[in-house]
Amino acid sequence: MKRINHTLIVVILLAIVLSVMLSSCKGGAAPKQEDLKETVADTLLKQAEAVSDERWMAVADSLLDSGVISVWEHARERCSMIDKQGNLQKRIDILRDAIAQGEPDNVRDSVSYYFCVSYLAYSLGWQDHFEEALRTATSALEPVKSISSINDRLDLLSLLYDAINISQAGLNMMDEAEQTAEEGYGLSLQVLKQRRDKKSVMSSLDCVNGAIMRLQANERYEATQKWLMRSDSLLKVLMTFEDRDTFWTDIMQASNYYFGAITALGLHHPETGDSLYKKFLKTDYAQEPSAGLMKADYLYQAKRWGECADLLSGLEDQVVNIGRDKSLKALSSLAIKFTANYNAGRRDTAMKVAHIIIENLDSAIIRQQKSTAAELATIYETQKKDVEIAQQKTALTQQRLWGAMIGFGLIALFLTIYLLYYRYSQKHMARLRGAQERIEKELQIARDIQMSMLPSTFPDYEGLDMYASMNPAREVGGDLYGYVLHDDKLYFALGDVSGKGVPASLFMAQATRLFRTLAAQGMMPADICIRMNDALSGEDNVNGMFVTLFLGLIDLKTGHLDFCNAGHNPPVIGGGEHHGDFLNMIPNAPIGLWPGLKYEGEEIENIKNRPLFIYTDGLNEAENRQQEQFGDERLLDILRHTHFETAQQVIDTLKAVVEQHRNGAESNDDLTMMCIRVK
Repeated sequence: MKRINHTLIVVILLAIVLSVMLSSCKGGAAPKQEDLKETVADTLLKQAEAVSDERWMAVADSLLDSGVISVWEHARERCSMIDKQGNLQKRIDILRDAIAQGEPDNVRDSVSYYFCVSYLAYSLGWQDHFEEALRTATSALEPVKSISSINDRLDLLSLLYDAINISQAGLNMMDEAEQTAEEGYGLSLQVLKQRRDKKSVMSSLDCVNGAIMRLQANERYEATQKWLMRSDSLLKVLMTFEDRDTFWTDIMQASNYYFGAITALGLHHPETGDSLYKKFLKTDYAQEPSAGLMKADYLYQAKRWGECADLLSGLEDQVVNIGRDKSLKALSSLAIKFTANYNAGRRDTAMKVAHIIIENLDSAIIRQQKSTAAELATIYETQKKDVEIAQQKTALTQQRLWGAMIGFGLIALFLTIYLLYYRYSQKHMARLRGAQERIEKELQIARDIQMSMLPSTFPDYEGLDMYASMNPAREVGGDLYGYVLHDDKLYFALGDVSGKGVPASLFMAQATRLFRTLAAQGMMPADICIRMNDALSGEDNVNGMFVTLFLGLIDLKTGHLDFCNAGHNPPVIGGGEHHGDFLNMIPNAPIGLWPGLKYEGEEIENIKNRPLFIYTDGLNEAENRQQEQFGDERLLDILRHTHFETAQQVIDTLKAVVEQHRNGAESNDDLTMMCIRVK
């Protein structure tokens, strides 16, 4: 299936990725002991930037002329300016000029020099100069690995790994590209554990989104799902930072919805794709002009020809200007416009576009042949196969002459193979149905095992009314709840693991086991969270999974509640002036992100006759067919006006109301609730 030129979509997000990477590298490149010159330079540049971009650049030029900053530092400052303008070629020229000055002989300038090298490789990859980007990036790997500053080293390696990944994917070395993407992701997790700040989360998201874009460009949708789950987990972490940049967060969330929608279509799940696309349209970024080609890409994949043609008509200048680049890749963007209009019945417009394509096709083929020859030379260069390079170049020059003849032969061969394959596919489909039935049976067994880990009966203790339930959105889920009764002490917990399906259920099983083990030792809730976090955030957590958790301890004699909230939704506690309010709490971080975190516990003197209602976001974020959420206010209103008879009655009431709200819409998340009342 054709797609809108992948470069078009990537360029839309390029400014986002490059700006985050640039700010990350600039922040990490500063030495620990700043000398007077560097302090003065930073101050002057910040003051100039507050005035205008032109003043900022004039000050940077003056600092270079006076020797306060080096040519490599100056290049970095200029790249910051160019990023705002979106001029990729100009950035490449600046970096090449700086590198041509040679390698410096001091540590501080070496970091700036290798920033220029790494950033050049990264930029070349985005401009499809794959062979040069690969050579540049691989030549810098070993020197960068020897940089003493951990922050500088990790930031530059992130750029280099991404540049190598871009180039390998562009050269169709997909196995190598996937391996590089995994190494780059592992490196980003190191950065995340090293710094634990929102900038590191954004850098990790850049790494993950880059892998998603390249996998989708090669239609490897199955492999994309793992990276989408990682992106979703990182976005949830980003949401825990109150001082996060809402603009960038919205862009990342919009990108996540867009990638998910395209992947769903590629996996033949159109309803899921449509649901995610609608969520994309609700983001602020979707209203920006730069999001237009992303919308067109989805509509094209969904075969919504009329809408796609209308949208591309509104983006006429962007599409035609790119098409006039006269490369096959650029002309493919016009082919999308042709297909959309043709299938929408707009033949006149389609013919005009076809004329532009035909007019430039000849020169584009020649240009592509030259580019292909250079790319093949790069691949074989590392293997020292000079003879094969010459043979391949010869074959490429004959490609144009033999292309038509081979094409007709392939069509005839295809028809023959198709008839044979049709018979084979019928037998294969029968085998697949059998395999699917076995998988469904095994998943049902897994569901039964998981549900058996959750209590189905609750303490028969005088004065205690307790009930909980969990409804997974899939065969198995990632929510959890549990309790441990110790004499007059009741431990209880309810949590939500990042992601869904089998990986989340396995992580849920680990968390449940740890809670029960630690609660049985009589530890305080905050201490239990600390121990669980250290156990779950180790090196084995390669996918960066985590769990939000509310954990409490009630003295059933006095009604005293000790609790610790680890990034979970605030429970609702009854009583008070309004007959029910969300509990004000210290949020803490989710469990499983970083080892060594300290969790703060809190307490309430007496909760007797004050029902405590705990839940996961599958309740307040439940959506109907119009993607309208159930919402916090509706939840609070129902609890305030529901007469408490039993804990089970409260939960059953909310289940019924949520189902009514969904109105037949598919459940989008696990739904878990717990209600406790001490008399």
